[in-house]
Amino acid sequence: MKNPLRKRLPRELKGELGKYLIVFILMVASIGFVSGFLVADNSMLIAYNEGFEKYNIEDGNFRTAEQVHKTQREEIEVLGVKLYDNYYVEEPLDNGSTMRFFKNRQQVDKVCLMKGELPAGTGEIAIDRMYADNNNLSVGDTLRSGKRTWKITGLVALSDYSCLFQNNNDSMFDSVKFGIGVVTSEAFESLDSPLVKYCYAWKYNDEPTTEKEEKEVRIDDFTQKSPLPFRVIMPQAFGCMKSILEYVLNTQDSIVLSLKDEGKDYLMELSIHTPYQVEFFGKACYMPQNPYIYDPTSIYKIWISKENDMPYRYRREMQHSISEGICSDFVYNPSGKGKIVAEDYYPADYVRRIKGEKSQKATVDMTGKKAPDWTLTDMKGQKVSLSGIKSKVILLQFTGIGCGPCKISIPFLNSLRKEYAVNELEVLAVETWGRSKSSCEAYVKNQGIEYSFLTADKNTIAKLINDYQAGSGVPQFYLIGKDRTIIAKFQGYAEKTTDAEIEKKIKANL
Repeated sequence: MKNPLRKRLPRELKGELGKYLIVFILMVASIGFVSGFLVADNSMLIAYNEGFEKYNIEDGNFRTAEQVHKTQREEIEVLGVKLYDNYYVEEPLDNGSTMRFFKNRQQVDKVCLMKGELPAGTGEIAIDRMYADNNNLSVGDTLRSGKRTWKITGLVALSDYSCLFQNNNDSMFDSVKFGIGVVTSEAFESLDSPLVKYCYAWKYNDEPTTEKEEKEVRIDDFTQKSPLPFRVIMPQAFGCMKSILEYVLNTQDSIVLSLKDEGKDYLMELSIHTPYQVEFFGKACYMPQNPYIYDPTSIYKIWISKENDMPYRYRREMQHSISEGICSDFVYNPSGKGKIVAEDYYPADYVRRIKGEKSQKATVDMTGKKAPDWTLTDMKGQKVSLSGIKSKVILLQFTGIGCGPCKISIPFLNSLRKEYAVNELEVLAVETWGRSKSSCEAYVKNQGIEYSFLTADKNTIAKLINDYQAGSGVPQFYLIGKDRTIIAKFQGYAEKTTDAEIEKKIKANL
């Protein structure tokens, strides 16, 4: 018996050729799309993994209120990581945005140059490409911050700023009002030092092999194993609840807030209904009403335990998303604040200072000892050594740019330079805070310094401070006699009082 499909199939194909052709084209296109996505996905994964090695991307970062002490750094690095300084300074620009300045990274989170060149001078900057596009900026344009100008030499991307979030708790980034810039080390040193944010990137010495292992390093090793008698934590859920509570306490927006007793807990419910506003925990961004979101209401719920008055659970309900979290791993300080003695947890080399008292003398009294020799560089680029100075008496000051008492002492040191001949008295100051030579030159010019102002690299300065047992405080004055022994040391500066003490010693040894 003949198969009836032999005649039917050709008729079907001939009669509805268009339909089957469309189906065929759709199938080919679908296969092409899927294959393309698979190839692109694999290429992106390869590029992503290669990026970690190429740009040496950090494993994590943290920020401190003050610079990490040497001892603290050593205690952290013993735990199996390497710390890298990743400091930055934020300054407002004349265009209404904020620029975050970094030094050019050489070790970690390296900079990807996308167009132009990296900065080479103090007035040059390379900015994030996304920020440049959103502000209609290009290579060769100029940024202004008050009296200061920055010439854009290149467009870059920073591996740790794939999105331009200014704050960690921001829900959306704003590449119009916030940007990233890379400058030279000298230019960075010239920025306002009190505004420096001490950010540190870290990388594992040995990468964790499992997710559990990585979690233990990220959480426990930096907290639980610290010398403190309690564990310091800030889990994501607890941080979110803290942000919500701060928003409730500080916002001036129109909100509805209620508190319900639910037996074991108190339930705090916060409702925000503003059709022309998107809120991000205290930051309000006004925009036209979104036609796709019909209920512009945000509801936040926080459950507070009656046992310890601590929030432990939250829920956020919005039109486009619902999220919640539980904080169950925090431990309320079991020791009690009355049982903790702060001195028990000071670093080994911590120097205790009491208000109103002068700093303690160095552990080694250098008075009467031979002054250690040194070789430094003056502002003209000339090498100056202690052994090469022919004056009978030398007054050596350890100073720091930005030190108020140091600045006040400048007129006194200038007067000494004018009063005594060079063969009688040589007056010198050494910058010990690690400022760049360009910053020192600007400081000497602006302050009208007429005596020798010396600088050196960080290692040389560190050795000088150690040799003279100077410690970290400035200003310090060392009076060195004819036989190059240290006659006297003066710690700090009090106008007229210190002047009289130093002059008396100088006259007694000429």
